[in-house]
Amino acid sequence: MALRIGELPFFAQLLICLLIFGGVVLAGEFYGPIADKKITEKNLETEVSQLRAVVSQLQDAKKRHADLQTGLKSLEEQLERTKEVVPQEKQADQFMLMVQGSARSSGISLRRLTARGVVYKDFYAEMPFEIEYDGAYYNLLNFFRQLGQSNRIINASALKLDSIDPSKRGKFEYGPGSSVAGTCTVTTFFTPTREELAAAAPAKPGARRAAPAPAQPRR
Repeated sequence: MALRIGELPFFAQLLICLLIFGGVVLAGEFYGPIADKKITEKNLETEVSQLRAVVSQLQDAKKRHADLQTGLKSLEEQLERTKEVVPQEKQADQFMLMVQGSARSSGISLRRLTARGVVYKDFYAEMPFEIEYDGAYYNLLNFFRQLGQSNRIINASALKLDSIDPSKRGKFEYGPGSSVAGTCTVTTFFTPTREELAAAAPAKPGARRAAPAPAQPRR
Protein backbone atom coordinates (compact mmCIF):
# COMPACT_ATOMS: atom_id res chain seq x y z
CA MET A 1 0.00 0.00 0.00
CA ALA A 2 1.45 3.37 -1.06
CA LEU A 3 2.30 5.82 1.65
CA ARG A 4 1.01 9.32 1.17
CA ILE A 5 2.93 12.33 2.45
CA GLY A 6 -0.20 13.74 3.95
CA GLU A 7 -0.54 10.68 6.16
CA LEU A 8 2.92 11.18 7.64
CA PRO A 9 3.48 12.96 10.90
CA PHE A 10 3.89 16.72 10.76
CA PHE A 11 7.62 16.68 11.46
CA ALA A 12 8.18 14.06 8.74
CA GLN A 13 6.29 16.20 6.25
CA LEU A 14 8.33 19.24 7.25
CA LEU A 15 11.58 17.32 6.86
CA ILE A 16 10.61 16.10 3.39
CA CYS A 17 9.69 19.66 2.32
CA LEU A 18 13.02 20.95 3.58
CA LEU A 19 14.86 18.23 1.67
CA ILE A 20 12.96 19.03 -1.55
CA PHE A 21 13.58 22.76 -1.12
CA GLY A 22 17.26 22.18 -0.49
CA GLY A 23 17.53 20.00 -3.59
CA VAL A 24 15.96 22.68 -5.72
CA VAL A 25 18.36 25.29 -4.35
CA LEU A 26 21.37 23.01 -4.92
CA ALA A 27 20.19 22.24 -8.46
CA GLY A 28 19.89 25.95 -9.20
CA GLU A 29 23.33 26.61 -7.80
CA PHE A 30 24.79 23.76 -9.83
CA TYR A 31 23.04 24.16 -13.18
CA GLY A 32 22.92 27.99 -13.17
CA PRO A 33 26.68 28.57 -13.75
CA ILE A 34 26.67 25.87 -16.43
CA ALA A 35 23.86 27.60 -18.30
CA ASP A 36 25.58 30.97 -17.92
CA LYS A 37 28.82 29.44 -19.17
CA LYS A 38 27.09 28.04 -22.23
CA ILE A 39 25.55 31.44 -22.95
CA THR A 40 28.95 33.14 -22.52
CA GLU A 41 30.65 30.68 -24.89
CA LYS A 42 27.94 31.23 -27.48
CA ASN A 43 28.36 35.00 -27.21
CA LEU A 44 32.14 34.66 -27.55
CA GLU A 45 31.76 32.47 -30.62
CA THR A 46 29.46 35.09 -32.15
CA GLU A 47 31.97 37.89 -31.40
CA VAL A 48 34.84 35.84 -32.85
CA SER A 49 32.83 35.25 -36.01
CA GLN A 50 32.06 38.96 -36.28
CA LEU A 51 35.72 39.89 -35.71
CA ARG A 52 36.83 37.46 -38.41
CA ALA A 53 34.39 39.08 -40.81
CA VAL A 54 35.79 42.53 -39.92
CA VAL A 55 39.38 41.30 -40.41
CA SER A 56 38.45 39.88 -43.81
CA GLN A 57 36.94 43.22 -44.82
CA LEU A 58 40.01 45.08 -43.62
CA GLN A 59 42.29 42.77 -45.60
CA ASP A 60 40.22 43.39 -48.73
CA ALA A 61 40.32 47.14 -48.07
CA LYS A 62 44.11 46.97 -47.61
CA LYS A 63 44.50 45.20 -50.95
CA ARG A 64 42.25 47.74 -52.68
CA HIS A 65 44.24 50.57 -51.08
CA ALA A 66 47.49 49.07 -52.38
CA ASP A 67 45.98 48.76 -55.88
CA LEU A 68 44.77 52.37 -55.73
CA GLN A 69 48.22 53.56 -54.64
CA THR A 70 49.81 51.71 -57.56
CA GLY A 71 47.28 53.19 -59.98
CA LEU A 72 47.77 56.69 -58.55
CA LYS A 73 51.54 56.44 -58.90
CA SER A 74 51.15 55.37 -62.53
CA LEU A 75 48.82 58.31 -63.23
CA GLU A 76 51.25 60.73 -61.58
CA GLU A 77 54.07 59.44 -63.78
CA GLN A 78 51.89 59.83 -66.87
CA LEU A 79 51.03 63.38 -65.79
CA GLU A 80 54.70 64.27 -65.40
CA ARG A 81 55.46 62.91 -68.88
CA THR A 82 52.51 64.87 -70.26
CA LYS A 83 53.84 68.06 -68.67
CA GLU A 84 57.13 67.57 -70.54
CA VAL A 85 55.35 67.08 -73.87
CA VAL A 86 52.71 69.79 -73.35
CA PRO A 87 53.88 71.98 -70.44
CA GLN A 88 51.43 73.95 -68.33
CA GLU A 89 53.30 77.16 -69.06
CA LYS A 90 54.42 78.73 -72.33
CA GLN A 91 58.14 78.61 -71.54
CA ALA A 92 58.64 80.61 -74.74
CA ASP A 93 62.16 81.72 -73.81
CA GLN A 94 63.26 78.13 -73.18
CA PHE A 95 61.73 77.01 -76.46
CA MET A 96 63.50 79.75 -78.42
CA LEU A 97 66.83 78.86 -76.80
CA MET A 98 66.26 75.21 -77.70
CA VAL A 99 65.59 76.08 -81.37
CA GLN A 100 68.68 78.28 -81.51
CA GLY A 101 70.78 75.55 -79.88
CA SER A 102 69.54 72.95 -82.37
CA ALA A 103 70.42 75.25 -85.26
CA ARG A 104 73.89 75.92 -83.89
CA SER A 105 74.66 72.24 -83.22
CA SER A 106 73.35 71.28 -86.69
CA GLY A 107 75.62 73.79 -88.43
CA ILE A 108 72.94 76.00 -89.97
CA SER A 109 72.52 79.75 -89.62
CA LEU A 110 69.28 80.84 -87.95
CA ARG A 111 68.68 84.32 -89.37
CA ARG A 112 65.33 85.12 -87.79
CA LEU A 113 63.01 83.71 -85.13
CA THR A 114 59.73 85.62 -84.85
CA ALA A 115 56.93 84.80 -82.40
CA ARG A 116 53.40 84.79 -83.83
CA GLY A 117 50.07 85.07 -82.05
CA VAL A 118 49.09 82.27 -79.68
CA VAL A 119 46.12 80.26 -80.95
CA TYR A 120 43.86 78.97 -78.17
CA LYS A 121 41.91 75.74 -78.59
CA ASP A 122 39.45 74.06 -76.21
CA PHE A 123 42.05 72.37 -73.98
CA TYR A 124 45.42 73.52 -75.27
CA ALA A 125 47.12 76.40 -77.05
CA GLU A 126 49.40 76.61 -80.08
CA MET A 127 52.49 78.81 -79.91
CA PRO A 128 53.92 79.34 -83.44
CA PHE A 129 57.26 80.88 -84.44
CA GLU A 130 58.42 81.78 -87.93
CA ILE A 131 62.08 81.04 -88.56
CA GLU A 132 64.45 81.89 -91.41
CA TYR A 133 67.57 79.82 -91.98
CA ASP A 134 70.30 78.82 -94.44
CA GLY A 135 73.05 76.25 -94.60
CA ALA A 136 73.96 72.90 -96.12
CA TYR A 137 71.02 70.68 -97.10
CA TYR A 138 71.95 67.75 -94.87
CA ASN A 139 72.65 70.08 -91.96
CA LEU A 140 69.13 71.40 -92.40
CA LEU A 141 67.75 67.85 -92.25
CA ASN A 142 69.69 67.28 -89.03
CA PHE A 143 68.20 70.49 -87.60
CA PHE A 144 64.64 69.29 -88.14
CA ARG A 145 65.58 65.86 -86.81
CA GLN A 146 66.79 67.42 -83.57
CA LEU A 147 63.57 69.41 -83.25
CA GLY A 148 61.61 66.16 -83.64
CA GLN A 149 63.58 64.56 -80.80
CA SER A 150 62.70 67.33 -78.33
CA ASN A 151 60.63 66.53 -75.23
CA ARG A 152 58.02 69.03 -76.37
CA ILE A 153 55.73 68.41 -79.32
CA ILE A 154 56.90 70.51 -82.27
CA ASN A 155 55.23 70.76 -85.68
CA ALA A 156 56.95 72.26 -88.72
CA SER A 157 54.72 73.72 -91.43
CA ALA A 158 54.71 76.25 -94.31
CA LEU A 159 58.18 75.06 -95.32
CA LYS A 160 59.83 77.11 -98.08
CA LEU A 161 63.23 76.11 -99.41
CA ASP A 162 65.34 77.67 -102.20
CA SER A 163 68.81 77.02 -103.48
CA ILE A 164 71.45 79.72 -103.02
CA ASP A 165 74.67 80.60 -104.77
CA PRO A 166 77.25 81.54 -102.12
CA SER A 167 79.40 83.19 -104.82
CA LYS A 168 76.74 85.83 -105.37
CA ARG A 169 76.12 88.61 -102.93
CA GLY A 170 72.76 88.06 -101.28
CA LYS A 171 70.75 89.08 -98.26
CA PHE A 172 73.25 87.44 -95.90
CA GLU A 173 76.88 86.46 -96.04
CA TYR A 174 76.56 82.70 -96.40
CA GLY A 175 79.05 80.36 -94.82
CA PRO A 176 81.08 77.69 -96.64
CA GLY A 177 78.97 74.76 -97.82
CA SER A 178 75.68 76.66 -97.65
CA SER A 179 73.41 75.52 -100.45
CA VAL A 180 69.80 76.14 -99.33
CA ALA A 181 67.84 78.86 -97.57
CA GLY A 182 64.25 79.18 -96.57
CA THR A 183 61.59 79.80 -93.97
CA CYS A 184 59.07 77.72 -92.05
CA THR A 185 56.76 77.89 -89.06
CA VAL A 186 57.57 75.77 -86.03
CA THR A 187 54.71 75.35 -83.57
CA THR A 188 54.83 74.05 -80.05
CA PHE A 189 52.00 73.64 -77.52
CA PHE A 190 51.16 74.36 -73.89
CA THR A 191 48.21 73.96 -71.53
CA PRO A 192 46.68 77.38 -70.77
CA THR A 193 44.92 78.28 -67.54
CA ARG A 194 41.15 78.72 -67.36
CA GLU A 195 41.66 82.45 -67.06
CA GLU A 196 43.69 82.54 -70.28
CA LEU A 197 41.06 80.48 -72.11
CA ALA A 198 38.29 82.74 -70.84
CA ALA A 199 40.18 85.88 -71.88
CA ALA A 200 40.80 84.46 -75.37
CA ALA A 201 37.22 83.19 -75.85
CA PRO A 202 35.94 84.09 -79.36
CA ALA A 203 33.08 86.51 -79.89
CA LYS A 204 31.25 84.04 -82.15
CA PRO A 205 30.79 80.32 -81.56
CA GLY A 206 33.27 78.29 -83.57
CA ALA A 207 35.51 81.27 -84.28
CA ARG A 208 39.25 80.77 -84.13
CA ARG A 209 40.67 81.77 -80.79
CA ALA A 210 43.71 83.87 -81.44
CA ALA A 211 45.45 86.27 -79.11
CA PRO A 212 45.86 89.72 -80.65
CA ALA A 213 49.56 89.81 -79.85
CA PRO A 214 52.20 87.46 -78.39
CA ALA A 215 52.15 87.49 -74.61
CA GLN A 216 55.30 87.92 -72.58
CA PRO A 217 56.91 84.53 -71.75
CA ARG A 218 56.05 83.25 -68.28
CA ARG A 219 58.97 82.29 -66.15
